[in-house]
Amino acid sequence: MKIRYPERGSQTPGEWAVPQASKLKFTQVFNMSDRTKSGYLSGVQARNILIQSHLPQQILAQIW
Repeated sequence: MKIRYPERGSQTPGEWAVPQASKLKFTQVFNMSDRTKSGYLSGVQARNILIQSHLPQQILAQIW
């Protein structure tokens, strides 16, 4: 399956917007996982967070 990304500037306003409450929640999840405060997560760290989301395997494969 090929994932198609929109061309820069082609999305409608708000199409990719993340609600503020969700942004805060996921920022906290990221910050708790980024123990070295490097601004990056390893593949293993990211994988563990995604698995905890309980999304179906097919969706996780698309995200990854």
